[in-house]
Amino acid sequence: MMAEKTGETVTVACKLPHGLVLRIFEKRNVPVQGPNGEVRVEPMSRPIQGKSHQIRGYAEKYDPAFPPPMKTSSFAFTDGVPKDFWDAWLKQNTDLDMIENNLLFAMPTPEAARRRAAELEGETRSGFEPIVPSKDLPKAMQAA
Repeated sequence: MMAEKTGETVTVACKLPHGLVLRIFEKRNVPVQGPNGEVRVEPMSRPIQGKSHQIRGYAEKYDPAFPPPMKTSSFAFTDGVPKDFWDAWLKQNTDLDMIENNLLFAMPTPEAARRRAAELEGETRSGFEPIVPSKDLPKAMQAA
């Protein structure tokens, strides 16, 4: 369950173009009917109503009319995310690739988040970056 509200916030950095909605779930024991009519109790995760937060993606700052190659990958920042919400979400999602690969992280201040993003900028790739033919394609394909 959620910790008591402290009023503290974090800045979440996201290196996905579309952003995402973070939701917190709780496990409940739910009766499930089997194929033979027997009823058994199984744990099921259900979202907690009202416990979600929209995280901005980096493509949000671009005009949607721009073609994809004109959009570059970087981090987008969402300020003011409640720290207790982030901590609860992170506890449930610690093993996600986007957490392990630093595509989504939180820092206590916007300045700290921007510094960390600058440190990660060259080494962190999401796979959604636009293709730059001179860098991303083999030499044989560049001439074609």
